[in-house]
Amino acid sequence: MVESTALIKKKSPVVDKLNAFFSSEYAVGVLAFFALCSALCGFELFFYSLICLSGIYLCLFGIDFRFFVPAAIYACVAISEENNPNKNPNSVLFPQNGMWVVIVLAAVLALLFVWRISRLKGTIFQTKRKFLSGFLALGAAFLISCFATKEHIWYNLRYSAVLFLSLFAMYYLLTVLLDKKSMKKDYFAWVLFFLGLCTAAQLFDVYAGGKVIVDGRILRSNIFVGWGTYNNLGLMILLGVPGAFYLSVKRNRGFIFNLFGNFLYLCVLLSNSRTGMLMGAVVYFACMFFVLRERKNYRQNFAVFMAAFVILFSLLLFFNDFIMRLFQVVLEKNDSNGRGEIYARGVLQFLSSPIIGRGFFASDAYDWWTVAGENLLPPLYHNNFVQMMASCGLIGIFAYAYHRVQTVGFFVKAPTFEKTFIGIALGGFLLTNVLDCHFFLLGPGLFYSSYLALAEMEGAGTGLLQRKCERGGKLY
Repeated sequence: MVESTALIKKKSPVVDKLNAFFSSEYAVGVLAFFALCSALCGFELFFYSLICLSGIYLCLFGIDFRFFVPAAIYACVAISEENNPNKNPNSVLFPQNGMWVVIVLAAVLALLFVWRISRLKGTIFQTKRKFLSGFLALGAAFLISCFATKEHIWYNLRYSAVLFLSLFAMYYLLTVLLDKKSMKKDYFAWVLFFLGLCTAAQLFDVYAGGKVIVDGRILRSNIFVGWGTYNNLGLMILLGVPGAFYLSVKRNRGFIFNLFGNFLYLCVLLSNSRTGMLMGAVVYFACMFFVLRERKNYRQNFAVFMAAFVILFSLLLFFNDFIMRLFQVVLEKNDSNGRGEIYARGVLQFLSSPIIGRGFFASDAYDWWTVAGENLLPPLYHNNFVQMMASCGLIGIFAYAYHRVQTVGFFVKAPTFEKTFIGIALGGFLLTNVLDCHFFLLGPGLFYSSYLALAEMEGAGTGLLQRKCERGGKLY
């Protein structure tokens, strides 16, 4: 541990306690609670200011940056419906309505972070990273595709830059700043667990509004929050499932976390996201297999799983008509949301420019040519492979395939229990991208980037900051 900082030369009990708090799961839980308050009550200015102030403190006095992982992820699910900038011109998220406070704090945080990193004397560039070449290949494909159409170069450059940073920046920085020796192995699980609880609570708030269940049926078109629709909610709740089941093995009274894991998957079903429901089943059974295989808390976990299946079959047996009517909208066979046509037009776009694609803002499936540049996000093709094929051509396909081979190979080789559950979480995220495009939505990319860094840390040595301390060197 660090005995002194740039501002405090002697040991400080207050700083030690604060650093211990920021490195604990309690800080994750508190942050998730405030994110929920922000999403339900419109406290975005307070929440984002809190994140910036916490980051400023860590840059000045902290010895570990793990808190940035939940901060980045929870920031994406803290936007309330009343302050959605696309729906409310008076949203506090506009600079003139108050967001300037957060912008100023964020600028101070950025300067302090750069200052802190600069004291590492260039070693941030020397750290070996397992997925670096794959990320750079993706970035190159994004960049090349920007020049496919003259009309949209600026829009493509803007979006591609933000997308690449969303997918890459947290990974690049955390692989240096995280410390395996001091970090508890269950930290990643707590981040996922509280994310699931935070977003599940938002789902129940939507149901409580009385507009979701009408005439005994769930109208999923009415399931939306300030930061997304039912598909987005289903994904974020699903990410919490592996975290809960991991804790069911590693913590005392693991059956409680197993109950939460089953509860979170129930919430995925209630989100009415077909993708989440289908891919969530894969995640659920994968978690069940590895939880029971681990043997710890076996009887507790086995009992909960069996009870869950007994309850499920009982409900289907005695309340089948009620359940079928409740989920009637999502079970309708003729409602495919036009994905077949979208995929076909994506293939046609690829064939029109097969080498480098036509960029993200040339989405023929949505006639994007007429409204290009009005939003940061372009309309997407609801499938990662089709999206890369249409937007970035063969170069994009090879870059994405190369990156995916790297990641899959990493999780298959020398697995640990922690790596396995991180892999399940990331795998669930990627499976939802078979029918959606969360990978290209900027916010979820922060999750993807952070968790690849956490996974890589499982096979890494001591973090750079901690190594400096152990050698008696200064951090600043």
